[in-house]
Amino acid sequence: MSDQEVPRPSDAPSAPKSPPPESPWSGDPHGAPPVSPWSGDPAGATPPASPWSGDLPGAPPPPPGGGPPYSSAPPGGYEPPQPPAAEPLPWEAREQYGFLKALADTALLFTQRPRAAFERAKTKGDYASPLLWVLIFGIFGAAIQWLWGVMFLQTWLTMLPPDVTDQMGPFLTGMVGAGSVITFFYSLVGILLGTIVNTVIIHVSLLVAGGGKDSPSGFEGTFRTACYPGLAMVAQAIPFVGSLISLVWFIIMQIIGLSAMHRISIGKAFVVWLIPIFLCCACAAVGAALFSAAIFSAAGMHGN
Repeated sequence: MSDQEVPRPSDAPSAPKSPPPESPWSGDPHGAPPVSPWSGDPAGATPPASPWSGDLPGAPPPPPGGGPPYSSAPPGGYEPPQPPAAEPLPWEAREQYGFLKALADTALLFTQRPRAAFERAKTKGDYASPLLWVLIFGIFGAAIQWLWGVMFLQTWLTMLPPDVTDQMGPFLTGMVGAGSVITFFYSLVGILLGTIVNTVIIHVSLLVAGGGKDSPSGFEGTFRTACYPGLAMVAQAIPFVGSLISLVWFIIMQIIGLSAMHRISIGKAFVVWLIPIFLCCACAAVGAALFSAAIFSAAGMHGN
């Protein structure tokens, strides 16, 4: 036995090896996983983070064509409410309010809160509404002036001797009748021309003062500031001081309107309104100086 070689464990015959189990991946004998769709990643690796911040895991890629990414919000998600649309000026929405109600509501709004009224007015696209407004109140004011004139004329006639009144009565009666027609047409033409001239002069002054560069309304905004202050003509119903009150009221409303329609300060709007007055005064002073110089020169020549 000592001479007999003892077999070593390594020399013992090994049991036959069983074949490796079949891979769950069909067609792959070694069980290697399929190639990951993410290049260079082993199977099952987590895909890269979505480039869209805040997306849920597994959110779809952005739609083709370069459009915005799909929203990650769940269907039926909450959307914040939109701010309500600005309420229009009643006069510029007469179809909705009715003619008389729109006229009354707008007049009350311009009387109580003129800036809010101008801010509710349109900036572009409607010349007819402000023009009709100034014609209505302009003719009303002219009619009131004519009525006061007739009343004062009758009062004056009662102070004349009876024989003079009898002689002048038919003539004055005819003048009053013709005066009503003349007043209407004169007011119509005067209001149209006066509004256009006022708009052009004030808008040129606005451009000179640099107030029109950021204006959202442009010339049409200035046109509104020349029309809507025509409401001040109702002050003509006040005897003796009605004309003065109407003028001051018109100026104040126009300055407020310039500030609101052109997005400038009240101070700058006042400067815009003052520029034409200053130019008129300067031209009048130059004209008076030239006229005086001509008179003195003629007097000197006559004296020699």
